[in-house]
Amino acid sequence: MRPLLVLLTTLLAASQAHADAPPPLDAAGLALTRPDTLPRRLYGWSTWLLGTDDRHVVVTESAHLDRPARYQSFDNKGRPGWSADHACPDFDDFTTIFVVEGPKGQDPRIVCKIGKQIIAVDLATGKEAWRFSDPRPLYITAGAQGRVAVSVANQALAVIDAKDGRELMRLDTRGAVLEAVAPTPDGPFALLVQDTPGRVEETIELAVGEGGALERVPLSGDDPGRKLIAVAIGGPAPKSGAALAPMTPRWAAPFEGYSFEITPTLGAVIGQPRENVRAAWDLADGKLLWERPMRSDELVFFGEDGAAFARPDENGDYVFGAMDPKTLAERWKKPLPPGVKPRVGGLGGGDLGLVTTAGFLLVRYADGAERTAITVPDGRELPNLRSTSRSLIWVTQRDAERWLHLQGLPPL
Repeated sequence: MRPLLVLLTTLLAASQAHADAPPPLDAAGLALTRPDTLPRRLYGWSTWLLGTDDRHVVVTESAHLDRPARYQSFDNKGRPGWSADHACPDFDDFTTIFVVEGPKGQDPRIVCKIGKQIIAVDLATGKEAWRFSDPRPLYITAGAQGRVAVSVANQALAVIDAKDGRELMRLDTRGAVLEAVAPTPDGPFALLVQDTPGRVEETIELAVGEGGALERVPLSGDDPGRKLIAVAIGGPAPKSGAALAPMTPRWAAPFEGYSFEITPTLGAVIGQPRENVRAAWDLADGKLLWERPMRSDELVFFGEDGAAFARPDENGDYVFGAMDPKTLAERWKKPLPPGVKPRVGGLGGGDLGLVTTAGFLLVRYADGAERTAITVPDGRELPNLRSTSRSLIWVTQRDAERWLHLQGLPPL
């Protein structure tokens, strides 16, 4: 399950100081904000969960804006591994943190952006692997299949080797904004939303600069000529190296751009081209697969495995299930207990997770077979969780306090 995006504007200095490892996780969880378990700092402002099937990494931002974030790894039995402090992520404009896999045999990288820098941390050791910087603002950052892409001042796209941080190419993307990077059989595609050339932009002044400085930010608005485009960013680097090269779309599709949120999933790209309308395009060629109105009583979500839904049945109780993202054909569905309502869902790694008014339910995406169900203690919320083929790790919170929990699971 993917962590939430968090925003801010402060640039911190990195610290490689090795942090004190917490005790193993037990049934009661680990209190992330207790000073006796995480000495020297108060952690628990925001928490990201990411990693691989064999390793979880918990990244917890400091409650103090002048201190770095704590990275702590755990195995599937809750035993702590490496621990380190790094500068990012922090509340920065368009901050994101993700794991990008390299070629077979290479360790994945944890990649995040802070200010005008991209920082990569080796997932196996917790050490900083590389750092990329640019004097101009860096915005949306995403990665897949050994490539990391970052929008530079919303004017160019820098493509970086996830292994060593080398800039492999820089594309001229004036008028186009990076939204996601999607894996394909032919290598990764960068997905961008492009305005009509020569369109006059309207702007608004917001406190999105470093230290909260005011900056002029373009307003999207509707644009009948706007397009969703896919650009190949894999393969060998061009001979020109980092020189600005023209952007050559693999395909382009009409996209008025009511919402710029783009989700690649299992050979499809999901977006919201107009108000209250969701649509899907074929990732290979941009062909429109389907378009449908959004329902206020229905929860539909997409991930690396496909699509899922939760909706009321004819009796007013809820059912949930899996769908083919290219056709929306139901693969299976099953009922929730009477009176239980869905809140939010996620899927990936073979699992489908559903947060409900009763707690959290984790099932196999393939057939809906239950893997586990947990109840959140009264007075707590469930802000983040992720599952692997062997374990579930999650965070509960109450006010400024955070607890970390891990539970072993039967194999998929």
